[in-house]
Amino acid sequence: MKHMNSYKYLSLCFTAALGVSISTAAYASTKAEQSLVDHATLAVQDIYSDVSTDSKLYSRLKEARAVMICPDITRISLVFGGSGGSCVLLSRDAQGSWSSPAFYSMSSGSFGIQLGVENSEVMFFLMDETSLRSLLDSQFTMGATASATAAKASGSADSGGENIYTIQKSSGLFAGAAFKGSKLKIDSKSNHNYYNETVGPEDIVIAMRVNNSGADPLRRMLIKLSKQATTSTTTTTKKSSKKDDSTNSDIDSGAIQLAPSGGSGSIKSESLAPPPAAKKY
Repeated sequence: MKHMNSYKYLSLCFTAALGVSISTAAYASTKAEQSLVDHATLAVQDIYSDVSTDSKLYSRLKEARAVMICPDITRISLVFGGSGGSCVLLSRDAQGSWSSPAFYSMSSGSFGIQLGVENSEVMFFLMDETSLRSLLDSQFTMGATASATAAKASGSADSGGENIYTIQKSSGLFAGAAFKGSKLKIDSKSNHNYYNETVGPEDIVIAMRVNNSGADPLRRMLIKLSKQATTSTTTTTKKSSKKDDSTNSDIDSGAIQLAPSGGSGSIKSESLAPPPAAKKY
């Protein structure tokens, strides 16, 4: 009987220890995902810190269907190099609220014969439903014009017609590098860890059926910046209207000819303030 009691006691101790071990491992995993979300929040704040609210960077966010934030993409090359990092994808609903994040990993096997190391904060603006849906596949590869240069906003990533814009703030020895060939892959393990159930990006950013309050600061940041863009646009429109009224007598009647905008796939850029030193996460 004593032997049986000792056996039961040891079994209970082992079960308890195993439970603690599993809980600790699960907590560590969730902590890693939360750290990425927190760093994504800081990256967005940093990218927009020195940008005027009437800039294209604000209008991109205001009009975007979704955004992908990669807070720390590291590129290393001696001859032929590679890059990698983790990203989060969030979409906006019709009311202007943002979803919780879906987790992705980014990798690139080569980006040219260069020498150096670069750390970048990168945001992708997905401007329509098609571009968002393209990232719901298990793996997405950036096309030939998917590029961004250091501390500049640049133009559409053409990989099957997607309307995607990027902004990159970099620090290091590269003067910016193209995203051509970069692969975005769904991080199923991180999605499971963060929501404690098996979910895919469509569940998270389209159906919006799961939520983690740890992402609320990031969601609030995106809502705040979007509203600032809206306010700025309204103010600019009013000022423009007053100016037009004051000069109306000098304008001949007739159709107004607008300059043609750049075609699909053309590169558009906007200079930003010099980026700060690279963060060490």
